[in-house]
Amino acid sequence: MSARTRLRAATMIVATGLLASLGVGTTAPSAVADVDGDGGGDALCYTTSTNADTWYDGPSASKRYDNKFWRFNNATDRAVIDIPAGLLQDRYIPQGLAAVSNWNGTAEDILLISAYRENVDGDDHEDGPSRVYGVVASGGRTGTGLGYVTLGKNTDDNAALWGHAGGLAVYKGYVHVGSENAIYAYPWSRIKNGLQGASSGTPVRPSAVEGTSYTVGFMGSGGGYLWAGRFEKDTTAHLNRYVHTSGTNGRLTYKSQLFAPKKTQGVAVTDQGVIFTTSWTRGDRSNVWVFKRGISTRTDANNSCFRAPSMIEGVTTLNGRAYVIYEGAAYKYLNDGNGRPRNVVSRIHSADLGDLFGLLANAETND
Repeated sequence: MSARTRLRAATMIVATGLLASLGVGTTAPSAVADVDGDGGGDALCYTTSTNADTWYDGPSASKRYDNKFWRFNNATDRAVIDIPAGLLQDRYIPQGLAAVSNWNGTAEDILLISAYRENVDGDDHEDGPSRVYGVVASGGRTGTGLGYVTLGKNTDDNAALWGHAGGLAVYKGYVHVGSENAIYAYPWSRIKNGLQGASSGTPVRPSAVEGTSYTVGFMGSGGGYLWAGRFEKDTTAHLNRYVHTSGTNGRLTYKSQLFAPKKTQGVAVTDQGVIFTTSWTRGDRSNVWVFKRGISTRTDANNSCFRAPSMIEGVTTLNGRAYVIYEGAAYKYLNDGNGRPRNVVSRIHSADLGDLFGLLANAETND
């Protein structure tokens, strides 16, 4: 979601100081309250929370989130994957999330994060080139940041992409980034080489740039397709389905449109179903939606929904788990004078896919 839009939505919130800590389990009294209770989505979503201490920053989002995103081996590794420190320190704002298995031939898996930079300067414009960060998600180096790749804008020169970078997806050998009115295709080999060579300001060129008729706000992959859509605050969104154009370097061919909930920030498609993440404003809780495959509209029988911490963004799947990322720990939202987010989540949270899709068995009654 654009910082400009969030700023407008938060004008009623009084500034309450700076963040004292990004640690798990901390709660600051200056956190913004749950303003309107819609949780970025639907009043029928499961919303019951607890007054007990949470394992993440701020008040409980819901008992269901607190339990489903809990399934780690012990209390010390519930949320071991931090958003890379360099991303937050360089004042970037995390957006899309994607996964790559066996990224360097050592069976090590990683998560990729798209991000844009916006300082607190009052102009609501990007203040630096878009980046993709990497962080290790399996093995002995889990949680280790891999630095970043600076994204290029054009296929034939070294101009950097200055854009929102709201969507990210890995699809058939390419890292696709959605920014403004285009989807950029970067061959995985170029992104991998950039991560292996440490952080660099030299832009990685895309192999193709696909213009869109909408502003790309979220992306995902799965089920044999690349998925992309526009953030819609007040209406349901369209989830656009693409495949690669035959014989091209990451160019896309549009296939069809499906349903997405309003306020969608991320999507992940699996054989079991579809996960959407939705959010709006720093004071409201987010939602995690779990849908059956192939739906064309929302009914009580085809989905399950529950509240999540505020300011959720992308979602992806890896090794039987769903991973979600948040933007509330970004410098922008802690220092722009519009109040501390309800939850300042500086870690990537994870849940077992079986736990999430198991909610569909009694979808009509469990919300």
